[in-house]
Amino acid sequence: RLHCLVSRKVHPCQSVKAFLLYNKSKDLIAVAFLIRKLKEFYDPSPRIELLRDSSGHIVTETGKIIFSATNFTDTLYYREVSYGEEFHDFDEALLYTLSRKMEKVEVPVTMPAGEFNDVLDYQGTAIIYQRNGSIFHTKRISSLYANNVGKVFESLFYLSSDWMYERRLVRYHVIQE
Repeated sequence: RLHCLVSRKVHPCQSVKAFLLYNKSKDLIAVAFLIRKLKEFYDPSPRIELLRDSSGHIVTETGKIIFSATNFTDTLYYREVSYGEEFHDFDEALLYTLSRKMEKVEVPVTMPAGEFNDVLDYQGTAIIYQRNGSIFHTKRISSLYANNVGKVFESLFYLSSDWMYERRLVRYHVIQE
């Protein structure tokens, strides 16, 4: 049996639904999150992510691990994107690579929603290339997750810019059952 725990719009471009999955004995067996958000800043087509907990990991609908509370050595995500793939032409030159792994945050993290002590960083490195193959710039990005709260911070960027953008948790409410 699936029970919708919360459904709310958290940003003009993003909404979140949390679902609890129970078996016939009414034991909680899984928590799933449905996140609907814009694909990118410039692309109005929606992207749906189905995320679930799996033994201390957050995984996608295909089982790809995108967060781990225990694995701090392996690269959890790696992607190479060509100019042709991004701009819908036939140029096979590498546009960027993105790799992500988990890091422990050793100091308290302060956001508008409060101070968080037990925080993990889904840290990424993006290398953006020019069409001739030389490196244009390298970006470090973070997604900070606080224990029992979830994502409290995320850094983003445009490929063609040196600017970094940040999303910070402003407020939250944990539902006790």
